[in-house]
Amino acid sequence: MPPALASDPFPHRGAVAMWVLVAVIAANTLLYASAVANPMIMADNWIFVDTFLRHVIDGNGDLGDFLVKRRGFDHGLPHFKLMMLLNAWWLGLDFRFEAIAGAVFAVAGWWVLARTALSDAPPADRPPAAYLALAAVAAVQLSLNAFYTWLYSMVALGFLDYLLAFLAFGAAWGALQGARTWLFACWILLYAVVADTSATIAGIAVAMAILHAGWRLGRMRRALGLVGIVVAALVASRLLYATYGEIRGETLAVFNAPFDAHIAGLVAHGSDAWRWGISPLASGVAWKGVLEYFLRTHWQLGQVVLGLVVAAAHVWFWWRALRDRPRAAAFMAVCLMLLFYGYIAGVLYGRVFVRGSLYFDQDRYVSLYQIGILALLLMATSRALDRPRHAPVQRMVAACAVLLLAIQVPLTLHSRGALVGIHSYYRAMAGEYGHVIRNPGPDRTCVDQLTVCGLGPELRIRVLDMLRRHQLNVFSPAFARRHPELAAAVGPLPGAD
Repeated sequence: MPPALASDPFPHRGAVAMWVLVAVIAANTLLYASAVANPMIMADNWIFVDTFLRHVIDGNGDLGDFLVKRRGFDHGLPHFKLMMLLNAWWLGLDFRFEAIAGAVFAVAGWWVLARTALSDAPPADRPPAAYLALAAVAAVQLSLNAFYTWLYSMVALGFLDYLLAFLAFGAAWGALQGARTWLFACWILLYAVVADTSATIAGIAVAMAILHAGWRLGRMRRALGLVGIVVAALVASRLLYATYGEIRGETLAVFNAPFDAHIAGLVAHGSDAWRWGISPLASGVAWKGVLEYFLRTHWQLGQVVLGLVVAAAHVWFWWRALRDRPRAAAFMAVCLMLLFYGYIAGVLYGRVFVRGSLYFDQDRYVSLYQIGILALLLMATSRALDRPRHAPVQRMVAACAVLLLAIQVPLTLHSRGALVGIHSYYRAMAGEYGHVIRNPGPDRTCVDQLTVCGLGPELRIRVLDMLRRHQLNVFSPAFARRHPELAAAVGPLPGAD
């Protein structure tokens, strides 16, 4: 059995405290996701319903339906599509359940990280500070830092992406130690297929981490072989999409620009380049909306100070990564940190060039930014495991972990305090949803997440007809029983059975 999946990884008594903390954190997040998630169709889910679900339910679904994308820069996300199809079959297309599933995937992702981090540390060499740091990993992974993470099912399902990436990273460490290489090949191929073009970022991250660890451990030949597997998986994914993928619809034209336009756009926003680092670094701990709530007019100063503190931690991170002998926790930390940098570069190149530097403060990206904090905590875990009896190291790791655990309290209070306003917004959305259902022809101005209002009458008519015929979403009797306030706001549904 590979080291990353070794049995009985938590025999130490310190694990009990860790598991108690993680259980409380997970329960808090699962309950919040259930309370805040929007059960109605919103944002890009309307596109998925039209380009994927309608074709599968009303036609003869095939592989191409799961790989379908819009023209322009888009992601296939076949695993998201599978979740939507199962949701339609079993739950009447209630998107609250997808957000809850996202929280479950987040818990599973933490389990993979913790299990891998402790896989090469004998039980007697696992100090309490290491367990405390892993509890803080759970707190950040499951944080209520930004309520949009759990409000919108597609963002919450991003934790399924992270889970698959973590599994691939853990299998890479096992393969580098001489475990089953085929297991790593399977995980990285699966991730390359489901993550589509985004898999390139994770592929580069794990390849660089493998080369670094292979060099430090004197296993470069094995490392090069594993990098070859990464390249083969990425190529196989591109061939699969090229052979079976389909194109339906188009993405926003503003993002479909040539390379030189992206560079010119970034140059034009160069005066705000300091935000490109500060916003993602700070938001991994506390998102802009939280800082505005607690610091009012001083939120930007708070963001800069927090960002600089995290930047200093990144300097420490690479100092330790380049000096210490690689171990499981440090290897996972390097993979995550490189993944974090890759995600920031992706947002910068794909969105900021036209939307401006403030786009980094979008709450939908907070779960990406938190990966950088996970990396710091895993490196701290590695240090605690390296020096289990060195009191200063243990105290420092414990202090950082306790601080991040404590920060979750105001973050939770802020997000829970927003529930009343969010539910009021849902009722307004449901009312406009009902107007669209009863008169789907003309375009209209609706609340910003009810994107179907501006997608054209042809799409609205065919999608709403499919939902009505198959009793999905607001047309489902089960939806009305689960969400009576929203069903009442939608109003009478013509043609519903």
